[in-house]
Amino acid sequence: QAILIKPLAVRPVVGSRRTTSGQCPPAAPQVPPTETVEACDIESTAAYTLGPVVMQLQLTRVESVRLPVKESYVVRVGMDTESSASFADYTAAHVGQQLAFIRNGVVVSAPGISAPINSPALELSGELTAQQAEEIARRIRDET
Repeated sequence: QAILIKPLAVRPVVGSRRTTSGQCPPAAPQVPPTETVEACDIESTAAYTLGPVVMQLQLTRVESVRLPVKESYVVRVGMDTESSASFADYTAAHVGQQLAFIRNGVVVSAPGISAPINSPALELSGELTAQQAEEIARRIRDET
């Protein structure tokens, strides 16, 4: 039986700025998908201006994984076939740009697109600790 994970909103990053605690706007999970929104990352260290939702990814799995060679972790995100195809098309057309994965009004991850992603899975990396990777995975799965 497949685990049901709520679709994950993807928005383009229009701008960003560093923040300190208290400078972030409150999370606004009810912003219409056609609106621009400002949202902060999990640790409230960056505020992002985000364009309208470009897609909703239907996820099949989300897990925190330790890299065998390094002392760091990644978050592996699996998508269904339709989401994978949409994501491949989007990343191919937007290489060099940044996107944001949004859950409950918070930027869970905001990776840059360095190359088209033609895979049913993607990895969110960045020298993550075990705790950071698990927190990102938990938020993407929408577990409280």
